[in-house]
Amino acid sequence: MLKANILLSACLLLPCVSFAENENEVVGKIDELLKARWKAEKISPARIANSADFIRRLYLDIAGRIPPIEVAQEFLYSRDPAKKANYIDRIVKTPDYAEHWANVWADILIGPELRQPMVNRQALIEWLDGQLRKNTPFDQVVRELLTSEGYSDENGATNYFMKFKMPSEAAASVSRIFLGVQIQCAQCHNHPYEKWTQDDFNGFQAFFAKTRPRRDQMAGKDMRPRFMVTEVKFAPQRMMERMGMKDAGAPKYLGGNKLDLGPVAKLRPVLAAWLTDKSNPYFARAVVNRYWGILNGRGIVHPLDDFGKNNLPSHPEILDILAKDFVDNGYDVRRLLRILTSTYAYQASSRVPTPHRENPPPDDLFAYQQLKPLSAEQIVMSIFEATRLRDAKNRQITGAIRTRARAVVSQFNFTFDTDGMEEVSGFEGTIPQALLMLNGPLTNETLRPIPGTTLGEIAASKESVDKKLDALFLSTLTRLPDANDRIYFKRYLRDEGYKPEAWADVQWTLLNTSEFLFVN
Repeated sequence: MLKANILLSACLLLPCVSFAENENEVVGKIDELLKARWKAEKISPARIANSADFIRRLYLDIAGRIPPIEVAQEFLYSRDPAKKANYIDRIVKTPDYAEHWANVWADILIGPELRQPMVNRQALIEWLDGQLRKNTPFDQVVRELLTSEGYSDENGATNYFMKFKMPSEAAASVSRIFLGVQIQCAQCHNHPYEKWTQDDFNGFQAFFAKTRPRRDQMAGKDMRPRFMVTEVKFAPQRMMERMGMKDAGAPKYLGGNKLDLGPVAKLRPVLAAWLTDKSNPYFARAVVNRYWGILNGRGIVHPLDDFGKNNLPSHPEILDILAKDFVDNGYDVRRLLRILTSTYAYQASSRVPTPHRENPPPDDLFAYQQLKPLSAEQIVMSIFEATRLRDAKNRQITGAIRTRARAVVSQFNFTFDTDGMEEVSGFEGTIPQALLMLNGPLTNETLRPIPGTTLGEIAASKESVDKKLDALFLSTLTRLPDANDRIYFKRYLRDEGYKPEAWADVQWTLLNTSEFLFVN
């Protein structure tokens, strides 16, 4: 009966029709809906972004860093009409994609900065990286995450639950991230604006009543403490009653009835099976909306994790198409990314169209691409790419700076005043952030002509000043210098006698521009 009710709800929310499996047809349907909305609103959308903006945007969003100079050159000079589709397909299969999105999902799940000593962030990232490299269906990834047990250093997925001290925290996080539903407001009283009641919250948090993150009494081989997640046989009723959960043993799905699962049954596997079931009306919509929002700077439902009758989607038909395609194609994240990055909304220029310069269209119309600040991870990895420090021949210097990269990211997050529970850490142009970019150890230590780096190659090159300037701009901003750039920087280089320090000054300047620090 419950299954039938869920299926009925799904059909009300997701049109019970089949869409063509061809990705181009899905993209075409989305673009048609966008253009119809623009026409109805009398909006002139931005033009499609030029090749330089597109390849830089694609690499930053999918690989977490700017493209290598070789990729920039190849893409900019290619006349292949299918080059965008080819590069999209290529990049979602790279290790860089898996590494970047493992960090993105770690930030979503546990936050960019952690104060909990029990959480092994790196183990979680490595587990996520492995799932993304294999393109494991996303429903399977979530089931493994939600049912994870064992030591935090052996099963990285357990670190998601390591951060929760109470079942209520786990319930609020799982509902928000994977269902797009904010039920925490119903913890103490019925939700004032949505249908969720305190009974709904208590029933949902009951699924986590038996889950216990704890410290193992036995130390590891290196004598460090070990931590583990287990699901005990019996929920501690007295503690739960003190929390106001007199019926803690009766879990319930959102919108469902209380379940009689028996006193010793494991609860999280039951929840995970329901949450990722194809007929679940929330899961697929929440996931595709999150990916759309990360790529486009705004969700179809925004905020990304607040679906409800008082926060309706801006383009419900597009959300329906994406969710249906995601389910029908086995929760294939790579396919989802190929579709999203092929849409007009994603490929549009970030320059507001001329007719709307004085009064830009609302963000939720997706008539132009949003400017998105780079995360701390993207800044660090892009500086490594721009300077080509990772290719430096002096491996001792390279290794020493690489070991500091994580500390630099933490410094960025601290300086950028990010909360440990925030999902996105970005550069927003405050004075402390600017000072860190202008004088921080990362930029200062990487802007040296080490053999194998960008500046090292320029110092050793016999090419003309124009060719060297081209290489510096392509490696840092993924574009060639325009006429004004050439006049300004060539005058400066001439006045400084073309010394290596002068070339370092040019790259230092480019690294500190808003053009470098934002996804354009």
